Amino acid sequence: AERSLPNLPALIDTARQRLDDRAERLRLAADGRLRASRHSVDLIAARLRPAVLSAELDRLRARAAEFEPRLRAAMARFVDRSRHSLDNFAGRLATHSERHESLLARGYVVVRNGVARVLTGSADIRAGDPLDLEFHDGRVGVIAGSKPRPRTRRQPTPPGQGSLF
Repeated sequence: AERSLPNLPALIDTARQRLDDRAERLRLAADGRLRASRHSVDLIAARLRPAVLSAELDRLRARAAEFEPRLRAAMARFVDRSRHSLDNFAGRLATHSERHESLLARGYVVVRNGVARVLTGSADIRAGDPLDLEFHDGRVGVIAGSKPRPRTRRQPTPPGQGSLF
């Protein structure tokens, strides 16, 4: 029965050796990690010295000063383009919203019925309706007549060349 039981002190010795080995590995890993972290902190600290920060700040100021004239020119171009677009739009708006007087000056006529409502189509007019026609130089009262005359057909041209004399 003694043979089947393991030697207890030998088992404890083996476990102790493994524990010591793992403890040593952990200590070495912690030391290595601490050295790497210290090195990273030293690198960052070197860049954070006042002289280095001041030099970097001066470099960035000089770079910003280089961009200032370009920014001013770009802003001036933007304002000019915007002004031109606005002027163009204002011109188109004026064309589309002309007062009817300018249309009358170009030969158009405003037709109003007896209650001064502007008529926009011939379907609104009946024979005998009183109308007011507004021209560029004044108004004329008229009475609507009957249907318009039918169009006369063109006479067909005779075949052949015809006489030159």
